[in-house]
Amino acid sequence: LGGRHYASIIIYRLLSYTIFVIRSTNIFADLDDDGGRKLFVNAETVRLYFFMALGVTLLGAAVFLANIQKSHRGTFYKSWRTGPEVFRWYFEASHLVNDANTKDQQRVWTWLWAHPIFHDKNAIKEWLLGLKSDGEILGRDDKKLPRGCGEFSEHTLESFFTKSIEKFPHFGDAESTAEVEAHLKKLKQEVTERPLIDGLTS
Repeated sequence: LGGRHYASIIIYRLLSYTIFVIRSTNIFADLDDDGGRKLFVNAETVRLYFFMALGVTLLGAAVFLANIQKSHRGTFYKSWRTGPEVFRWYFEASHLVNDANTKDQQRVWTWLWAHPIFHDKNAIKEWLLGLKSDGEILGRDDKKLPRGCGEFSEHTLESFFTKSIEKFPHFGDAESTAEVEAHLKKLKQEVTERPLIDGLTS
């Protein structure tokens, strides 16, 4: 997503926290005999420590920005891709990331991890319909997903089928949903009928 998203979150928090501190020290403080506003401590003291922390934070941001490589400095201001574009790039798998060894392993992780709004329906449909019960993803004798699928590595194929059948209807295409669901249920039946050989290490 690029640094801009994180920079935006930091700036939002700095502004919102500043407003909160100023507002709360005005609303919740009582005037004492000397005219000062007090909470558990003097309101001016709260503000002093807050702005000291804010100053250190801004200094850190300035040092960070000054030391970003010129080739990447632009990502601090703008994103190289939107959220959906990022996950579609992951799904295309022209470049493998994390511990994925094959395109299909990366696609398993991307599909199961991200909400359907981040995916292209047609690409997901084509991929799911192309899966085979004896293929790389579904063909292990221990009926588990292969290593390389991120946090879903070694999860049961049962969970893969369940999650896929639950997620695809979010695309809002009844005809495609029926087609994909029928295919996945067929694959699930084929996997269920296959003998289980547990204890595989890869």
